[in-house]
Amino acid sequence: MKVDHYGFLTENIEKSIAAFSALGYDKKSRTLDESRGIDIAFIESKNGETIELIMPVHDQSVVSKLMGKLKYNIYHTCYAVDDMEQSIADLRKKGFLVIDAAKPAVALNGMRVAFLYSRYAGMIELLEQTQI
Repeated sequence: MKVDHYGFLTENIEKSIAAFSALGYDKKSRTLDESRGIDIAFIESKNGETIELIMPVHDQSVVSKLMGKLKYNIYHTCYAVDDMEQSIADLRKKGFLVIDAAKPAVALNGMRVAFLYSRYAGMIELLEQTQI
């Protein structure tokens, strides 16, 4: 597995884009994921490091409950994988819990993502490198 990006939770995506711009990041893309209730912007540094900015757009958003504890913080690490099912099976054997099953992600051109959790590694996202 290779780190693909870090997910950064924000309550003001425009201000976060501006702050990261001051640190040398440029906006790559921005997507409204209506099914999950989130506004997403991908930003990238000059050396290729990527951060996904995530902002809830309503109270029923998939990240709304995290805002009270984690706003303006990295809350997940995304790992690129070649085989989603095998990666999930391997991680489950190592104690990770699946919290959101694999499904296409609007902001990632339909590539499948899954979210897992370990009390010792926190929340992770798996990003399948091939489209279904």
